[in-house]
Amino acid sequence: VKKGNVDVTAEISANQIIERSVLKRDENLKKLKTFSGELYSKLVMELGGSLVSAEAGQSSFSLSATLSGDEKETPDSRRFIIMETYSDVKRDYEKNINSTKILKRRQTANIPSEQNLMAITEFISFYDDEINFLNTKMPSPIGSEALSTYNFEVVERVLQVDRFIYLISVKPQSDLYPSFEGLIQIVEGSYN
Repeated sequence: VKKGNVDVTAEISANQIIERSVLKRDENLKKLKTFSGELYSKLVMELGGSLVSAEAGQSSFSLSATLSGDEKETPDSRRFIIMETYSDVKRDYEKNINSTKILKRRQTANIPSEQNLMAITEFISFYDDEINFLNTKMPSPIGSEALSTYNFEVVERVLQVDRFIYLISVKPQSDLYPSFEGLIQIVEGSYN
């Protein structure tokens, strides 16, 4: 009688996945030689009001501005500014070379294109202990302080070829300082 094999996989907590990612971080970074990608940034702002939304991948930031004169008399076509930018980013880790080229930008008609300077042109690496974003530093979700800074939850576990990919929700434990909030994907085994 021939019996089949049974594969048993144990559940792993989000914190265990992050612990393993932190331990493998330096090893994974050494394997990374180059990076190339397109970054998208978007800013939607109400002048004399509040920030409506801002995006750069999964990141957000705050900015305020005011109009001179009576805000109530300002037409909506002048009250809102929308800026979008697509940038091509290349990074060579061995040679320590970074290159950024803005591919295209667009904005509402109430702002000249040369003033559309809100492009996010720097690749953000979670392999660093801190993320530098718009002159602000925040802890990386796989940095050495990750477990004391963020709450993690496995949202989904997807089998791809022979490994699981974990989709993990990251939320800051405090709102007193800038921090990352969003989703990250971590590969089982390499914890990359």
